[in-house]
Amino acid sequence: MNIIAYKYSRALTKEDIVELFEMLQRNESLSEVCRRIGIDEKTVCNWDKVKELRDETKIKVLAEALRVMPLETLEFLADRSIDRSVEIIAHLLSIVYEDAISTEDRKEFKKKFVKFRDIVSKYDISLVDKVRGEVNKLLYRLDEKARKLGVYSSIIAEGIE
Repeated sequence: MNIIAYKYSRALTKEDIVELFEMLQRNESLSEVCRRIGIDEKTVCNWDKVKELRDETKIKVLAEALRVMPLETLEFLADRSIDRSVEIIAHLLSIVYEDAISTEDRKEFKKKFVKFRDIVSKYDISLVDKVRGEVNKLLYRLDEKARKLGVYSSIIAEGIE
């Protein structure tokens, strides 16, 4: 589990670590949790005053959370990873969409439209319900633009549907 703590601790924000620490502290005192983790109580009390936590502190808190409550901690990591992945994919789709919608050239539009659809297909597993509605709206608008530029039928003919 220490490998997981080392590997994923940098992906966690200060707020994530504070939340994990609070989860660890549910049934124990601050001093007991700090002793087990190997950090000073003063360090924890100063977390609200710092912008970011040291990597070493993140690793220690995550490693202890994984040791004490592995299932809850792994689910926490999975949830954070999905949330961040969805956010990244939404940004990616937004950029490709804006590029497509702003072009008036048929060939360029077709390339960008196909790129949008390819990204949706590639990451479909990650496109959870949180962004599904937005993706469908964007696809609808891209379909409208495709019809306007007369490229829709050629995209379907190429198996992009």
